[in-house]
Amino acid sequence: MNILWAGAEDIDFPTIGQLTVDTTAGHFRSGWARCGLNMPNSTASPGKSAPFTGGALTSAWLSFEFHLNVNMNTAGQLMCGFGLSGTNKWLGIGTDTTSNIKVALSKYDGTTRTQLQAEGGTSLAAAVMNRFDMQVTNYGATATVNVYLNGSLIISFSGDTTVSGMTNFDSVFIMFQSSANANAAVYSEIFVADSDTRAVLGLQTLALTGAGTTNAWTNNTFTNINAISFTDNTPASSNTAAQDQQYTVTTPTPSAYSVIAVSISARLARPATATPTQVKLGYGNGAGGSFGTGAAKTPGVGYSLFEQIDAINPTTGIAWTQSDLASLQLDLESA
Repeated sequence: MNILWAGAEDIDFPTIGQLTVDTTAGHFRSGWARCGLNMPNSTASPGKSAPFTGGALTSAWLSFEFHLNVNMNTAGQLMCGFGLSGTNKWLGIGTDTTSNIKVALSKYDGTTRTQLQAEGGTSLAAAVMNRFDMQVTNYGATATVNVYLNGSLIISFSGDTTVSGMTNFDSVFIMFQSSANANAAVYSEIFVADSDTRAVLGLQTLALTGAGTTNAWTNNTFTNINAISFTDNTPASSNTAAQDQQYTVTTPTPSAYSVIAVSISARLARPATATPTQVKLGYGNGAGGSFGTGAAKTPGVGYSLFEQIDAINPTTGIAWTQSDLASLQLDLESA
């Protein structure tokens, strides 16, 4: 399995619309996530992830945890799915046209919602955590889409999923809802893969917890850059090339697990007069003192999101192990 995108907090959705953080206990899985994400108001703009680093897709799996604070007050709502960057066009999961507690598969062309198929049952109960997995195969005129709830198939659709101007998808969208449903739906642990996601335990947020082994940057206190709701007002920085800044991170929750990949999300900027021109994102090994980074990123003058997904641990050159995460540190290197 290859992880194609992963996002758990508002930093992962740079085109936010009115997407906000929900830290209410029970609205997300404690120990896995620090928060959930929701749409607090009626708006015509989805919360949009950054485009997938590997490019647009026509086949993929999407997985996310889902909680309803209260039952949807209206039917025919758009919720979460695959979208096309630069547009509001989308294919994904929502509620049935005639029932606010039935799951439905819909497409949206930026103006009109078209329902493709609804489940046979009524699965959307309030105050319950649910896991959705959606498989899209050959997006287009002859697509197949399967929707699973807590591992069980509830929708299997074959047919035309296209809308005008959308021939593929490259982002995850959390869609707008009516004002009657403000704050109703909460999403967390969202990730995209190229094969079946149902057996994956989840997406673990490894938040910054303290100073790491090497601390060469200015304003480097971890609390300046680990807020649940991101801010660009208190950046850590370096004006010298080849300086490293490391941070310890949360210990993973499960007692036994395997690691498919580790993802880093960082908002970066470079003043026009800065000496370094790039930043490398990577990992330090606190136990052994070694570290490894990925390819250099080139920020612009304004802040923007940079994402990196590593299926191989760059400090060892092989696939991640559980012991790697026990002493993992985030590493930022000026270049």
